[in-house]
Amino acid sequence: CIGIVLQTNSLTHYISVVVFSTLSILVLIIDFIFGDLFLIWAYRFQCSYKVLDQLPERVFLCSRQGAAHLDDVLGQRLGITTEVIGCAWDSRSSLIADLGGLICELRRPRLPELYALLQEFQENQEDYGFLSVKCFSTDRPNFDSLEQDIPIRDLNRIIENHRRNHPWTWKMVSKRDMKFPEKKGVEMLEMKKQLMKDG
Repeated sequence: CIGIVLQTNSLTHYISVVVFSTLSILVLIIDFIFGDLFLIWAYRFQCSYKVLDQLPERVFLCSRQGAAHLDDVLGQRLGITTEVIGCAWDSRSSLIADLGGLICELRRPRLPELYALLQEFQENQEDYGFLSVKCFSTDRPNFDSLEQDIPIRDLNRIIENHRRNHPWTWKMVSKRDMKFPEKKGVEMLEMKKQLMKDG
């Protein structure tokens, strides 16, 4: 009776060793396939960014180095106008924003994406939220107006040109949002009156 128990005990030990060894090897193979091979496949997306210029509110114009196949997967990026970034857009350029510690790339939506949003809005009648990075304002509407020591006359000209060239942007601005903290005295009052009259 003791011999049978010892044989059963050693047989159980042998089966458990075989089963757990097989499971360990299987887990290693799965880890290699879904971990290391995926890492090798995703290596083509690895890149670094060189900061070329800084916009207000922690938005950076960067040059992407590496990730040559990123646009093949995510789609070709649309260019950003010089009014926003202050220079010509390059295929390697990226707008990177630090949104409260979350680092992300800002991209212009493509036309099919805008149509999809419009169609979804028409079906659900729900507004979509958005996050504004507040780079520009009514008193600093584009890159040219960001210069610190810009004369008031030049700033007024930039604002008027922007209002004339982009009326749809200015229609979205409510009258209470038209603040001019950097203008003083009569010039500020006159500009506010003119904007209220035009709006």
